[in-house]
Amino acid sequence: MRFWRCGLLGVVGCLGLLLAQAPTITLRVVDEPLVAVLGEVARQAGLELQWEVEQPAGRVSLELRAVTLAGALEPLCGRLGCSWAVAGGKLLLQPPPAPPSAPLPTVEGVPATVQRLAADRLASLRRSPDAAGVTAFGNWLRTVRPDWREALTARLPELWLHAADEPAVALRGARAMVLLGEWEAARRLIGVARREPQQEVAARLLAAEVELQRGSAVRARQELLAAQQLAPDQPAAAAAAATALLYLGREEEALAEALAAQARWPRDAAVLGTLGNILRRTPALAGEADVVIQTALNLDPEQPDALFGRAVLDARESPQETGRWEHLRRVEPFTVRSERARLGLVATGSVRLTERGGPAWDVSDDGTRVLYYMRFRKQLEITDSSGFGLALQVTDHDTEKVGCSLGPTEQELAWIVSAPDGDRLYLQNINASGHQQELLQAPRGSSLRRTAWSPDGKLLLYTVSTVAAGATSVSTAAWEVAAGRPATLPTRLQLPGLGDLQWRRDGWAVGTLTRDGGQAVVASDPQGVLWLLRPWQRGRGYRHPVADRLLSRVLYVGTEPLAACTDGALGGEVPLLTAASTSPALWAGDESVVATLDDAYPTLLRLAGLPRTGEVLAKAAPLLDGLSPTAPQLAFRLRLLQPGRVTAQVTATIVADDGRSAWTGSQRLSLEAAPALALFTPTSPPPRAWLRLDVAWGGQVDLPRWYRLGPVGE
Repeated sequence: MRFWRCGLLGVVGCLGLLLAQAPTITLRVVDEPLVAVLGEVARQAGLELQWEVEQPAGRVSLELRAVTLAGALEPLCGRLGCSWAVAGGKLLLQPPPAPPSAPLPTVEGVPATVQRLAADRLASLRRSPDAAGVTAFGNWLRTVRPDWREALTARLPELWLHAADEPAVALRGARAMVLLGEWEAARRLIGVARREPQQEVAARLLAAEVELQRGSAVRARQELLAAQQLAPDQPAAAAAAATALLYLGREEEALAEALAAQARWPRDAAVLGTLGNILRRTPALAGEADVVIQTALNLDPEQPDALFGRAVLDARESPQETGRWEHLRRVEPFTVRSERARLGLVATGSVRLTERGGPAWDVSDDGTRVLYYMRFRKQLEITDSSGFGLALQVTDHDTEKVGCSLGPTEQELAWIVSAPDGDRLYLQNINASGHQQELLQAPRGSSLRRTAWSPDGKLLLYTVSTVAAGATSVSTAAWEVAAGRPATLPTRLQLPGLGDLQWRRDGWAVGTLTRDGGQAVVASDPQGVLWLLRPWQRGRGYRHPVADRLLSRVLYVGTEPLAACTDGALGGEVPLLTAASTSPALWAGDESVVATLDDAYPTLLRLAGLPRTGEVLAKAAPLLDGLSPTAPQLAFRLRLLQPGRVTAQVTATIVADDGRSAWTGSQRLSLEAAPALALFTPTSPPPRAWLRLDVAWGGQVDLPRWYRLGPVGE
């Protein structure tokens, strides 16, 4: 085994041990047996290594520069799931301490049986805080009723520290929470870890990782700069600092910092993984990125950044290859990029459509043309979604335009102008720049938002929002283009609260349903049946929802562009972008999205990820209004997204407040090209209840879907 030593630092470390009983450890190893590395750490500390746990068979790559014994053992013992102690000149590697006999923290509102099960599962995770342990705990957590899950996750830090309220234990827990995607729990545990000065650098590095996962590159960089001041020789900090610069849009600086880190640590897998991910963003550097990423994986086959970069590069060459995405999800099962891979929403390439612009508002039906607002000129322009065409200015109306849309024949366009005396709706022929027609003005107390078109282009739709007595009412209105007058919508689209519609060529209409101080995303099928795409939430807005061609994924804007499956279940949404944006995201085909980076640059993103076997749609009525004698039935529509034939097993369970099943029903469906319905009629259902839906597509079992049975607003 080879150890790289910095001579003077090694001497200083030994001198410190003799004079102050505070040894420092300096070594660098590449893919060496973990047993041998621990032996070298003990030797540098002047201690005899004694094993009281089973010796591991794994290998490790890391670099330590003048760190304390505790700092050296933290990452190594974290891999083993063991504790350590020094006694009688020996370094003892011991099993983790047994949980104390003191009572567990009580989680209010959660049944005792569920609390005990959570404690047992968390104890298992504490013993094995690796990716497999995190996956097992995270999957179990998603089987728990959502209100109980929320209560449990809020107390995860206290439950984790129940065994030992120590900074080192807190830091291990924070790492596990990062892999679980539980950012707030990770932050609180990092705060505990910072009580120990020796943990400060590791805690700040982990805090930076949390902020990067959340998309807050500014905060991440602050944490990294503080960590680098405390310990300048940290390759992980240098790698993360380059990533933060990339997320801030400072790509040239990010590349320079990553190259500098590579020059300093040419055999560090994290540094190489970061550099490879920066290089791969430039198509001309793909070959160099491939070499760098593969070198990182040769050093550490589980390095997440290198795995992600490898998956992206492979997807460019062979979009059907899924092995890399599956490997990534095993290593980091619940991170943001892992969830994007699950939904097929990883950006493998991008084309900026304009260098000076504003938000994109619409995409033609075939995905080839993009309508966007040129903020500098205050005009609408159309450009080619491939990025090779010239932009065409199509208006000559000097106003700020929002809610813009392109007619299905691409011969008309519409927009809204916000004004102090009332919003105005405009219509214009695309070849008649400067000859726009003002159709109407919103009445006092009302505002207009989002325009859209009927599939035949005869009707222009717009949403009217009115605030009165502290409540907001929403409706959809229409304008008959040829006759030049207000029009009546089809009955199925006259539902109170229905707005923000996207009326598709297949007849489906996707929009929002505003009711009782909250909002949901719904879809009306051509027969008038209303389906729930995203759950009703109080005080929550889903701006500008758009569904993909298969109606399996939906994009919308909350505080940022978000994406989710269209099953209507709670949870499961993921940020679409790492870059900041509050503008709508738009589908441009099944595997492309147009997003507006920094609210200024319309950009085409090419997407890849794991294919999904099928999709589930949930009938909205019982989920929003509750089961009743007049509407006693639950309905779920299942459809395959991949060619083939599958027998699906669908099980619906109403979960009572004591954790027991109040009712269960099950059906088997044979699925081919056409969708099939699973219908359930629960006996004596409560007016409000939690519903768990389990779906198995042949041998593939989805995680449970959870629904809150209405009525909403109570």
